[in-house]
Amino acid sequence: MAGEYILDLEQVKAVTGAKTDEEAVAQVLAVQELIEGYLGVTLIKADFADEKITVPYALSNIIRPAKSPVNSVSKIGLLQADGTYKAYTGQYTFSRDCVQFLTSYSDRVPARVIPGKVGAVKMTYNAGLYDDYTQAPALLAAAAKGLLGWLFADPHALDGYQSEHLSDYSYTKGATVRGIPAAVAGILDGVRL
Repeated sequence: MAGEYILDLEQVKAVTGAKTDEEAVAQVLAVQELIEGYLGVTLIKADFADEKITVPYALSNIIRPAKSPVNSVSKIGLLQADGTYKAYTGQYTFSRDCVQFLTSYSDRVPARVIPGKVGAVKMTYNAGLYDDYTQAPALLAAAAKGLLGWLFADPHALDGYQSEHLSDYSYTKGATVRGIPAAVAGILDGVRL
């Protein structure tokens, strides 16, 4: 299916030398995960069911789900003293990366559920930017191809290169930004999401 992966599987095989579709899928999924981690977003829209979110000190009325941007919230449950989750029926709003309960200061939802303890919320929501990779900017595919080569074609890519010198001889290799090559990070930094 076109658009299922950021790169075509044949392209992945050509870069990495993968022999089977299964190997190529594993490799391209690793690259997709690195890109999402670097950008801090979920690229492809998906539903996430019953994600448990801890509410520190049980006092916050803002929760941050693991995936973003949040497109819709279908269900919120609040942890009860007996360990079950009760459906939240009050008002809330959500933005790109958080959900906020619309309550007054004295009526904070998680604090009223279990006073003085860590609160928890169970949430079902949809998050992601694109329906499939055909809608994603072309620069993402270029970055993915660079990451693919760095991870799977260069046998020394994860050795942690560094600068060294001896008298007049010196070299620098492998500059990275937040765990990915600086050249790829430069491409990803230029992508408008």
